[in-house]
Amino acid sequence: MPVKEFGPQEGMLLDLESGEYYGLEGAALALWKRLDGHTTRDELCAHVTATFDGAGPGVDAHVDAFLRQLRSAGLLSGPGASLDAERGAGRSRARAGARPPYRAPRLHKRGNLKYLGQLD
Repeated sequence: MPVKEFGPQEGMLLDLESGEYYGLEGAALALWKRLDGHTTRDELCAHVTATFDGAGPGVDAHVDAFLRQLRSAGLLSGPGASLDAERGAGRSRARAGARPPYRAPRLHKRGNLKYLGQLD
């Protein structure tokens, strides 16, 4: 699924099959990039902790909530962190230097392009 990045903690995800598009906020973009069908939940939590400044004990619950949001939206299937469709995004890597402040990951449904006549 195509992802448009607007910054380290903001992006837009488009499900080409359904036309639905979603806002990715906070650590959601970094998590989405790690969902490859092989990365475990614990690895996702460790990645968030290593990537963002101030990510503390609540990270596990936030990651779990984000994974539930993805499943509920039909963007994640199976018991682990695997996706139904290819996303076309590479792995996120922690950058040297200052880390961005932690913001809990959130998925927000923004609309459907089919209703706007943008997709057939």
